[in-house]
Amino acid sequence: MKRFLFFLTLPLLLLLGLTSCSENVNDEDTEYQDWKQRNEAFFREKMDIAKASVAAARAQYGEDWEAHCNYRIYRSFAVTDATDPAKVDSICVEIVERGTGSGSPQYTDSVDINYLRRLMPTEQYPQGRTTGHSGFTVKPEDIFAAQNAPTLGRRVNAITSVSTASGLTYGESTALQHMCIGDRWRIYIPSRMAFGTNVTGVTPAHSTLISEIRLCAFYRAGYSVRPL
Repeated sequence: MKRFLFFLTLPLLLLLGLTSCSENVNDEDTEYQDWKQRNEAFFREKMDIAKASVAAARAQYGEDWEAHCNYRIYRSFAVTDATDPAKVDSICVEIVERGTGSGSPQYTDSVDINYLRRLMPTEQYPQGRTTGHSGFTVKPEDIFAAQNAPTLGRRVNAITSVSTASGLTYGESTALQHMCIGDRWRIYIPSRMAFGTNVTGVTPAHSTLISEIRLCAFYRAGYSVRPL
């Protein structure tokens, strides 16, 4: 009788086990379901907000619009004037803090930055999943603390390969060439100016990136305060 109950119960246990595994897989699938389309829609929404804000500031303030608008749109530095760029060849920027420094890094310069890189918001990660940062913790208040926040040293032209997230993306490099010391920007980067169709670390293919950067210092080519 005991043997009969054992064999009767075994299929039920196996079924429950398979159901549990299947639910875990489905949870992961749901998190990134239609990821390409959702990311494209998310970036279009941010770009539309930036365009509307810039247009309204221009209409009201004319040439002085930048002093009254916290949004910017920048074309990729890698696109030439002879190219007819698509929307995905540009980034949009939301200014979080304005710096007081003058001048901006050049493509051949090195920079010290605080940075936080995230994916688009999802149900599981309402603020966006963190994929990289310069701080001791992942908390923005620690990463961008006025004092004692560690910085990351990079060359502006150290564009990351598709196999690693250790360098800068085209979107981040583009933004840095417009920033002044003390600027803290939230940069929305389309996948084409990030990792594109490649899976990089915990970053899925076709991911729009949200990269928040504060420019702490920059150094002209041939000079750096530390190895990069």
